[in-house]
Amino acid sequence: GVTRTMKERVTKPTAMAQGRVAHMIEWQNWGMQTVGAGGIPQSRITTQEREKERRLENDAYSDLSDGEKEARFAAGILQQFAISEATLLAWSSMDGESPRSGS
Repeated sequence: GVTRTMKERVTKPTAMAQGRVAHMIEWQNWGMQTVGAGGIPQSRITTQEREKERRLENDAYSDLSDGEKEARFAAGILQQFAISEATLLAWSSMDGESPRSGS
């Protein structure tokens, strides 16, 4: 259920540039692939491009103040919960269930 899904996709501390630790949300392969011609999954960007992007983001992140880091973390949490809620609503509507039933 929802609890198991959230435990699988939790926030955790990730080591960042220059020994600093910052909280990053790691959603396992969330939105990392798209379907190409013939239904074959294709990566949106290459691994090298993704690594370069991460390095640039990590460097920029390490320059933020503690307050900015907290705000960015909170915004990320809110975004992921919104995605989860939208997904759950879509699943329940496909099952023909009312998302508010039983409340």
